[in-house]
Amino acid sequence: MPQGEHPTKRARRRAGYTLMEMLLVLSVIVVLGALTVPPLVQMYGDYSLKQAVEAVRTELARTRIRAIDASMAYHFHYEPEGQRFVVVPSEIEPQVAGDSSKAVGEDDRDVELYRSAGILPEGMFFSAADENEEETFERIAEEAFLGLDEANKLAETTWSSPLVFYPDGTAHQEMFRLTDAKEQYVLLRVRALTGAVSISKVGRDASK
Repeated sequence: MPQGEHPTKRARRRAGYTLMEMLLVLSVIVVLGALTVPPLVQMYGDYSLKQAVEAVRTELARTRIRAIDASMAYHFHYEPEGQRFVVVPSEIEPQVAGDSSKAVGEDDRDVELYRSAGILPEGMFFSAADENEEETFERIAEEAFLGLDEANKLAETTWSSPLVFYPDGTAHQEMFRLTDAKEQYVLLRVRALTGAVSISKVGRDASK
């Protein structure tokens, strides 16, 4: 040790970092960030899409149960290339179970008709499973949306042909897709025999 140099001052000088060491650490952080951020962004994008798909699948399952409980067919419609979806009964006016001639309220077995409307998160939309498939569209009478908010706007919307759930638990076999802003999509398939809903893995259109 040189004469006159205090030991603590020498230790303090050694405790610092050189510019080269700081640049090296910074480079490692940047590389790690480049490796981890894209997968995290991708995972979050998939999560948002899957959450929206799960909400639609839950509504489809509820529609099937409603059809069984009410002994009445129920229709699920989606807005092609849009965000809205609705569930409406096949009969606009409620019928008394066992006797259609009775007025509503004359029997404890009156059927309370269920109606529902929902909307997908921003940037997501419905479309046919096959983009080359020619879809059929229809309007629904405003009376079918009785009790729902913005019934007049729903009546002005163009809807897909109905996906029908029957009282015996079966359904009209159908498949459609839900796509997000990144062109990622999930296919939802309703099986005819059981009315069960299955979903595909997240895919991406190769042409996009």
